Amino acid sequence: MFDTLPGTMTVASMVSDAAGNLFVLANRAIFRYDGGDASTRQQLTTLGGTPGITGITISPDGRT
Repeated sequence: MFDTLPGTMTVASMVSDAAGNLFVLANRAIFRYDGGDASTRQQLTTLGGTPGITGITISPDGRT
């Protein structure tokens, strides 16, 4: 097991950048893990339960 998200959040999508940071889209938030380390979880945003968001990606230049 890598990590357990808060409450009843479930993972919808994951992506990593060139530096090895992991970004996780859950049903109500986006999280970042520095260097793919579960102990560094940071919540970047809170989503309002918006239906239809099923994936995230990193831009080709790695900036967004």
